[in-house]
Amino acid sequence: MAAATGFWSYVHDDDTAEGGRIRRIAADLKAQYGIITGESIHIFVDRADIEWGDEWRKIVDTALASIAFFMPVITPRYFNSQECRREFNTFARRATQLGVRELVMPILYIRFPALDADPPSDELVELAKSFHWEDWTELRFASPESTDYRAAIARMAERLSRASMVAENVDSASVLEEFFDDDSPGFFDRIARAERAMGEWATTLNDLQPPIIVVGEVTTRAAEQIKAADARSTGMAGRLEVYRQLAENLDPPATEIQELAKSFASQMNDVDSGMQAILEQAAVEIEGDSRDGLPRQLADFRSQIADLATAADAGLGALDQMVNAIASVENQSRNLRPVLRKLRQGLTVLLDGREVINGWVSKVEDFLQSHQ
Repeated sequence: MAAATGFWSYVHDDDTAEGGRIRRIAADLKAQYGIITGESIHIFVDRADIEWGDEWRKIVDTALASIAFFMPVITPRYFNSQECRREFNTFARRATQLGVRELVMPILYIRFPALDADPPSDELVELAKSFHWEDWTELRFASPESTDYRAAIARMAERLSRASMVAENVDSASVLEEFFDDDSPGFFDRIARAERAMGEWATTLNDLQPPIIVVGEVTTRAAEQIKAADARSTGMAGRLEVYRQLAENLDPPATEIQELAKSFASQMNDVDSGMQAILEQAAVEIEGDSRDGLPRQLADFRSQIADLATAADAGLGALDQMVNAIASVENQSRNLRPVLRKLRQGLTVLLDGREVINGWVSKVEDFLQSHQ
């Protein structure tokens, strides 16, 4: 059996809150995998480790060249984390494209309302729900020495073992042939979609500005109203009335931002497909020693992506500060909670997109440098 690699994708604050239990599960799973298979599995648990980034790029780029598992630990915080969202989105979509979905094993650690929404308001939640989960919502309270805990770890290790065999038996040539069959988008289709998405992106960024401005205006006005209410000594009743009005005023721009964020994410996926197509084609041309026009084409594409990154940074501004501010007041009022959650989810998707775009710039740079 080929050596396996696993990426344990989780939120550090969750692990801290659980006294290190989330990392403990990864360690126990690694040990049980060795017992069951007689082989080792290397599980990356800390994305601060430089090897995480190096291996991550190799896995995403080579797909079937090595067996790699992606194991996200699902909690409410997971979908608020830019790093976790990007990791899940990238690996899950790549695994789906190449027909090796067995290598994605989400672990449901805490159930929360967004998981039961129909349809989900967050497209990443919807993507996550399309995979077969391991349910740890009750097991997280079990002692590591208990039969239930040990049996669950063994079941997960067996599942990874079966997935390894599935991946080993996949004919990568046939997978790629199926992926690029007559019904699949070809090279020029993917490039055309990417170019169209780049144009649409500018419109989306422009459309985002008015609702974001409205959010800033109504929240500033609410802060002034709270100060006035406190000055009149109206107490908590005065604050709650301000919060109720704030929720009502925020709902329209929050809904608009959430819908635009979905368009933004869809456009991002189209551009990502085009970027992958160009790099794949470039690698083929280099291998065949046919580089006519390649440096210029890649340089032009790098310029387009850099312009896109600049536009995204300018258009989205300091959204991370807005997201943090929302999180700090989200639970102060029952009326405010749902609308602020909706707003935070939309803004988080936008932030994820901005990070992905910046990653594209680095990826093209790395490619050009490695093939000079």
